[in-house]
Amino acid sequence: MSHVERGTFTKGVYAAASEIGASHIAQGMPCQDACKTGEGRGWFPYTIVAVADGHGDQRHDLSDIGAATAVEVAVRELSNSWHHYKLYRKSFHDFFCYDAGRRIVRAWRQAITHCAETAGVTARPGRSVYERYGTTVQVAMWANGYVLMAKVGDGEMRFSSDGISLQNPFVAPSDLDSQTTHSLAMKDASRVWQTAVYPEPAPGGYVFVSTDGLSNSFPTDQDYNAYVQQLYNVVETHGLEAVSRSWPSWFSSYTHAGSGDDITAGMICFGLGEDERGKQHDSART
Repeated sequence: MSHVERGTFTKGVYAAASEIGASHIAQGMPCQDACKTGEGRGWFPYTIVAVADGHGDQRHDLSDIGAATAVEVAVRELSNSWHHYKLYRKSFHDFFCYDAGRRIVRAWRQAITHCAETAGVTARPGRSVYERYGTTVQVAMWANGYVLMAKVGDGEMRFSSDGISLQNPFVAPSDLDSQTTHSLAMKDASRVWQTAVYPEPAPGGYVFVSTDGLSNSFPTDQDYNAYVQQLYNVVETHGLEAVSRSWPSWFSSYTHAGSGDDITAGMICFGLGEDERGKQHDSART
């Protein structure tokens, strides 16, 4: 099943979408990616896009639930914390960089514990029950004139201040090979919470985030970066609402021709969709 969320905010538009991978369809497995968006209006508006990638192998057989829980928890915890810190920009930045990871990991573990107990799920010998729900999580947030980005685990995030230049704020951890990722299921997951903070971009700037099912569908990082820029050019011409409606079919073609993995992506675009602002948040399943 495809999942798409989209909406507008005071400075632009945002969207996120998930599509099941070709290999998961062939194996009769569920989509183990997830996405969720959130926003607040009024005097202190904010926008959040979260994506997660469940690990998906036999050790992580419930990672679809883990990923769905991760995006729910991330959006909720950041929203609640913004309401607490909104008058104090520096305090919220400090929270985001130094404490949000701990809060999100703790809330995810609490939710997974409840889920496992309710469903009668137990840990395998010598393992944590959290491992069965293992997942990454990535979040991009706009609030009070800044863009804040964070992640636990793999996946790609890009920031453009002007719609032309493209920055990758994160370096792959040196302690992991290309086939291994950090996880919310790790005992010390909050210690690998990576963050980046940028001033709000000029109109035409954007944030793009995706799970590695999309980036692994391209031969090199340069090809992936070129795709992200081309995608923004299409959004600039046709609008994010129209483009995001096409994401599921596009992602389906990429996974069948490329990685075979689930694909999830999200985007926050600044200075686009001015005539659409003020509409209610739009969530759709196809």
